[in-house]
Amino acid sequence: MTLQQDRNFPGRLHGAHTRGGPAQSPRLRLKPEAPSAGTVDGAWWPRSRDLAAEIPDLVALVAIRVGVVERIVYDIKAWLPAPRRITVEGRSVHLDGYEYQPLNTLYVSGLKRTRLTLLVVPPEADARYADSTMHTAANPNSALTADELLMSGIRGGFDCTASVKGRGR
Repeated sequence: MTLQQDRNFPGRLHGAHTRGGPAQSPRLRLKPEAPSAGTVDGAWWPRSRDLAAEIPDLVALVAIRVGVVERIVYDIKAWLPAPRRITVEGRSVHLDGYEYQPLNTLYVSGLKRTRLTLLVVPPEADARYADSTMHTAANPNSALTADELLMSGIRGGFDCTASVKGRGR
């Protein structure tokens, strides 16, 4: 597979396996487990708005922190229609979509009552913007809200116009 520059989005590469960004880009950054500031525990940059397709990767990435994932609560308006349950590695994961879930976030709950609140970086975001935003969200001293975190990448000079316009809100 060869990666090519996307003419519509300078700085974004595309190819058979990129689905919205370079394949080697980290997709999850978490704050350290020690007590930290802020409303989110880190940030996740999915490759698409197809939650059912994205969940297996997310479950694998957060397993070290929450253990077995039991439930994911998400903003139903931000994703394509998803089933109420999905099987990941032989285990059932409940997908609960709510209309009033805080924008740009999702909750991941484990069987042992562990929970993460993750900022969701729009899949349409430029890789540099997404990386910058995820680093800021994972900073243990960052007390920014989800909206402030998303705006911090814009202030940092990264192009997020596709993700801001793509929200339709």
